[in-house]
Amino acid sequence: MCGPALAQVQAAATGPAEVGARIDEIVVTSSKKAANALLQETPSAITAFNENRMELALAEDLPDIGRLVPNASLHLSSTFTGFPNFYIRGIGVGGSTRTVDPAVGIFVDGMYIGYGAAASLETFDLASLEVLRGPQGTLLGRNVTGGAIVAHSKSPSGEMGAEAQITVGDYRRVDLAASAETARLGDVLAVRLAVLSRRREGYWQDDNGGTFTGTFAQPDNPQGSRPDIDMISVRPSVSLELSDAAELIVRAQYTKDTGGSAAARNLANPHDLKAAQTIYGYYEPHGAFEINNDVGGENDIETWQVIGELDWHVGHGLVTSVIGYRDVRFDTSSDFDGTPFTIFHFPHNEEDQHQLSAEFRYASSFSETIEFVAGVSHFDQSYRIGERRAILAGVDDIDQAAVINMEHAMSAVFAQGIYQLSEAIGIVLGGRYSTENKTIVFSPPGHCALDFSSCTVRINASKDWQHFEPKVGVHVNLNDASMAYASWTRGFRSGTYNSRAQRPATIGPADEETVGAWEIGIKSALWNGRVQANVAAFLSDYEDIQQVVANPLAGSGNEQVVLNAADATISGFEAELLMKPLASVTLEVSVGFVEARYDEFRNFDANNDGVYQPGIDDALAGNLDFAQVPPWTAYFAAQHELPWTVFGGASLTLRASYAWRDWAHGDVRNDPFLIHDAYGLLDLNATLALRSEALRITAFGKNLTGAEYFDLAGHIGALATVAVGGTPRTWGVRLNWNYQ
Repeated sequence: MCGPALAQVQAAATGPAEVGARIDEIVVTSSKKAANALLQETPSAITAFNENRMELALAEDLPDIGRLVPNASLHLSSTFTGFPNFYIRGIGVGGSTRTVDPAVGIFVDGMYIGYGAAASLETFDLASLEVLRGPQGTLLGRNVTGGAIVAHSKSPSGEMGAEAQITVGDYRRVDLAASAETARLGDVLAVRLAVLSRRREGYWQDDNGGTFTGTFAQPDNPQGSRPDIDMISVRPSVSLELSDAAELIVRAQYTKDTGGSAAARNLANPHDLKAAQTIYGYYEPHGAFEINNDVGGENDIETWQVIGELDWHVGHGLVTSVIGYRDVRFDTSSDFDGTPFTIFHFPHNEEDQHQLSAEFRYASSFSETIEFVAGVSHFDQSYRIGERRAILAGVDDIDQAAVINMEHAMSAVFAQGIYQLSEAIGIVLGGRYSTENKTIVFSPPGHCALDFSSCTVRINASKDWQHFEPKVGVHVNLNDASMAYASWTRGFRSGTYNSRAQRPATIGPADEETVGAWEIGIKSALWNGRVQANVAAFLSDYEDIQQVVANPLAGSGNEQVVLNAADATISGFEAELLMKPLASVTLEVSVGFVEARYDEFRNFDANNDGVYQPGIDDALAGNLDFAQVPPWTAYFAAQHELPWTVFGGASLTLRASYAWRDWAHGDVRNDPFLIHDAYGLLDLNATLALRSEALRITAFGKNLTGAEYFDLAGHIGALATVAVGGTPRTWGVRLNWNYQ
């Protein structure tokens, strides 16, 4: 590998003009090696962020991070708070069906987040964040066929210190963040506590606007903004040095969220009017951030988790144990139809999830030619969903309730090693064998009391799956500072049941989605460490892709069906450039291209009775582009730090960035009305650092050109067409204080 050579090249740079001009290397944790693995030494496509890079980019959550990563879209569903609709390299999940597993997994301090609701992350109190592109099944397991997000929290450093941050901005935004930690007590114990509070009005204004043409009178609904933010998060952590060779770190987190849940905007297609127009006579306001909803949407969400990590250095290796527990209570109300009428609502849903996971592994570099990691893991979760639906008020007055209980268990054994054929060439071999079981007890909508106290129908189903995920790779040191690599790997997304089914025939399960993926790339550290240039190309062959489609039901609209609908070949490339031509100047460029089209989209027999029910029209089958996947993504940033002689010595850092996304289809049927237009987001910020950066003041503006866009759009059968997401022009001021 090129690690020692790279270190020598960086150490060899001399001369006062070069001091401070080299790019900081980032340690990545996703490789699970015994020794620190540097980003540029890791033979796979990873975009990694340390705390400083996230702060300078004002990346506050995963959607912000996604704009900086080629071929990544880390949007949220917007209908339900913090529900990831993440895509990487063309593969992902849109919507909020709880039982459908993601294709982009989220891992926090070694624990997999197994439930979509409230799963997205803030960058608050993170030491590093890695976005891994392409299947990662050998080391990370299932549900990473598109890629993975690996977050690593700050740990107690053993030195006394404190930090505070306050951010104020338009829309009455007030964010408060603070952390403090102790010196190591008795050379054994260190404690850290971090707290975050966020409050803000919603970006979307409800003024009871729009046009009303039907027999229904114009309602006078509550006005205000949607959705507001009101949350607090507390993160204590403890480090305990058990011996010179062993350390135990326990990290906990509690989050309470009582903000709003949705800001759906109804859309009227003159060529395909829905019940919102034909029955209720409603047409949306014309303002880009105007809505008219009859329910504001509310959350009452609590999550808490605790993760214990034990690292024990033994001889030439490292024994690591990671045990995590997470509990989610997710109670929400949502106006899904985006109109001032009750056409399709989720009123007062109640959800609870509990998960326990454990991983034990041994990593070793016991010789100059062989290093490996091997381990076992187990994951167990259970959740209960109580879902209410209110449909067509004043017309059919349908009030339904469904209850879903799921038990899910997975166990795996894995290993991955590197054999150095020579100083320049290394071979990677790995594999993971997994067994998985899902058991569901399902009461479809309309068969439960509205308070979820009883159900007249209970359908039981259970299935086991087994899967083996191999990996083969090679990497070659081209010179002292550049590495080329190639790999092939397989991955899978878990088989799944359909929690939005209307009938027993469509509960499922859909079987596993699988992928075999090739990747080739080059990583370089050039110009005495001032330039990092990484390029990767990929070709992924997907089989049995799980897809959510609307299935027509005679006389009763549509129902959601989850099935293995398609096969596809996805290809593309990514290029990332990070440069410091001067110690005071940093340039960032990333470009991604992906071609994602189905080879085949299979129609299906939902009842398994020989009666054909089209999931996709024959004319479209096998000729569809993927939804939510822009062909091109790009990001550009320039940063300049200027010395300032006032205030006893200070510096002024100016930064400009532009994130651009190409057009993309909004739905699986490639409806032209739901196409996302291309757009770009221009951000500017200026930071004044005083007293050796102990005090920093930042003024910032985001989306300064006022680009109008939405994250997701779709049809609710024949009832309505809605769009969600999008952020207007915003500004703010941030004050950071740091005491060491």
